[in-house]
Amino acid sequence: MSAEETKLIRCADHSLAPWAITCVHILEGTADDVVAVPQPEGSEVEFDWICPKCHEKLFRQDQAGSADLDDLRAVCIHCLRLLLKRYGRPESPGGTG
Repeated sequence: MSAEETKLIRCADHSLAPWAITCVHILEGTADDVVAVPQPEGSEVEFDWICPKCHEKLFRQDQAGSADLDDLRAVCIHCLRLLLKRYGRPESPGGTG
C-alpha cells in the first residue's frame, strides 16, 4: 500500500476518500453543537469535528498526557460535510468549505 493510499478511508457511499475524525455524538445526531479541532499543516483536512463534551474531555485528558478515544470515529470527509450541514456549520470555521 502506498503512502498516498493510507490517507484514504473506504466509504460505502463515496468509495475511497480523505478522512477526518468526529465523535459518535455527531454521528448519532445527539450533540448540541460541534467544535473544530485544527489539524497539522499538510493534513488532508483542515479540521476534525467533535462535540463540546468530547472536546472538553479530550482537552482534560491531553493535559494529563493521555487520551480516551472510545467515542471518536474516522469518517470520510464527504459524509462529515453532510453531518456538519445538520448543525448549520461549514467545513471550515472561517466559513469556507
